[in-house]
Amino acid sequence: MLTDLPTKTQCRLTHYDHETHTYSLSGGFERSLAEVASTASRLATPGPKLAQIRLAKRTLLVTDAASDLPSDWRTSAGVLLLPIKLRNGEISRIDDGDEAAASRFAMKHLAQFNGRTHTLAASVDTTGELIRQHVTDETDFVLQIAMSSMRSNGYANSLTAAQKLMAKSSRERRLAGNTRPFKMWVVDSGTLFNGHGVLIAEGVRLLQENVALPQMVQQVDALRRRVQTLIVPRDLNLFHRCGALPEAPISHWFSRNVGRLLERLPVALASGDEVRVMSTQNGFPAAANAAVSQAIRCIEGGLAAPFVCASYAGDIADLRHIDAVGKLIATCDQHGVTLLTSAMSMTNAAALGAGSVLISFAGSPDFQ
Repeated sequence: MLTDLPTKTQCRLTHYDHETHTYSLSGGFERSLAEVASTASRLATPGPKLAQIRLAKRTLLVTDAASDLPSDWRTSAGVLLLPIKLRNGEISRIDDGDEAAASRFAMKHLAQFNGRTHTLAASVDTTGELIRQHVTDETDFVLQIAMSSMRSNGYANSLTAAQKLMAKSSRERRLAGNTRPFKMWVVDSGTLFNGHGVLIAEGVRLLQENVALPQMVQQVDALRRRVQTLIVPRDLNLFHRCGALPEAPISHWFSRNVGRLLERLPVALASGDEVRVMSTQNGFPAAANAAVSQAIRCIEGGLAAPFVCASYAGDIADLRHIDAVGKLIATCDQHGVTLLTSAMSMTNAAALGAGSVLISFAGSPDFQ
């Protein structure tokens, strides 16, 4: 039964001034790892009070609404979500990760966003203020995993916000007698749609296990190269009009609407900035089952992180109509994988259409 679905998963070092810096992870982590280790070394012998504070309590994880992570899971994990604004002409909506609102949007209001919908990431000021509000006296580190810079300017906005936040926080902490350094890292996830949800889930797991910060950030950086997203769009016209995927990898056979006329739907795979159609199926049920079956095979072959993030554009209960979902639940349980299911964010639903499915995981590099 669907009610059984769990709801629990070229580096540039930019110097701003003598006391603050941020790491911009856009293609590697080698150059910045030494400085991360240096920071950890200075904190290796904390005072009695700090020793009682686990790394998870000292680190704030940040992402955005398009990560499609379940609300209750995010709350329990302490993950901060940045909003995204959708705009189509005079119509606009704020995507703040509210699953109930996202479901209503997909089922009742998505038609208003037909055509090209623009998504606007949180501004520099909004990003900085939201993070500042969630930074406590115990917080020493902020790690943000941003939507891919291929899709959004949120990554660039967050880098600027990090610069300002670290400079201000460093001064305030020094005046308050807090000598512990305050650091913020912003990671370009390099993934499409809800792929960065997998990175956040793994980051939460590593922090809860009190993995050393250099190792944790390095593992998250390496993992983003393994994240793959299976995509089953429900509306091929919207799929192309919104520029949901790069044009080059998508067959012109679909762009001419032949697929729609023949009721054929693609199962697409996104990995980094590469997207390809894996197969075409006769109707949505067949396409959705094919995607779920692909995910099952990948789980059975071994994942790089024990999480699968699945989202549906509409009422999440409708996932029960996908026959293979029952086997997906059983396979995740058998292999110790946490299945994170949620209503698809407004941002992703606006690109793919109501009733679409996304399934993300960190799979094998040779996954076909």
